[in-house]
Amino acid sequence: PPVQDFTNGGERDSTHDWTLGPTGLRGWVWSWKGQTTDARQILVTEVAPGSPAGGRMHAGDVILGIDGKPFANDARRAFAESITRAEAADGKLALLCWNKEGTRKVEIRIPAIGAYSPAAPYDCPKSKRILEQGCAAIVRNGFKNPRGAVEVSIPNDLKALALVAGGNPDHLPAAAEYARTVANHTPGGHKAWG
Repeated sequence: PPVQDFTNGGERDSTHDWTLGPTGLRGWVWSWKGQTTDARQILVTEVAPGSPAGGRMHAGDVILGIDGKPFANDARRAFAESITRAEAADGKLALLCWNKEGTRKVEIRIPAIGAYSPAAPYDCPKSKRILEQGCAAIVRNGFKNPRGAVEVSIPNDLKALALVAGGNPDHLPAAAEYARTVANHTPGGHKAWG
């Protein structure tokens, strides 16, 4: 399939929708057999309210580039690299965007949490901060599904492991509570990952 140009009537399919780092954006990136090498645009599919992009961007906007220049290579990778640079500097992410009203520059402010160390994730203050923030979010959001019940699932199993690995003793009660739920769970079939 041809690379889609959203400034000229391009259309997305139901695949290749990605979370775009700490921006609060989700975006569709053209892909062929899992490769985004030829993609030069990112179609915004969702903007989380209250996020860095909230109120500044909207579903249907198209990200054309970074720092006032169109993407010259894989848009997904170039976008990720720009996030890494912004986090290491002042948190400013300067996007070149398009919508039906035309092309415009949009600045999004993401947390400036530093640069990765050469040995990342080992001995890396940025990696440590990311793990701490992730574990705090797991404790805050818990292990419940949208119906309010604790759900035994591989994603929740991984969340509990992250809490244990995070090393914060205040997070261990949440991991222990989930572990009790797993211990009392009797799945059908051969589901034994938990």
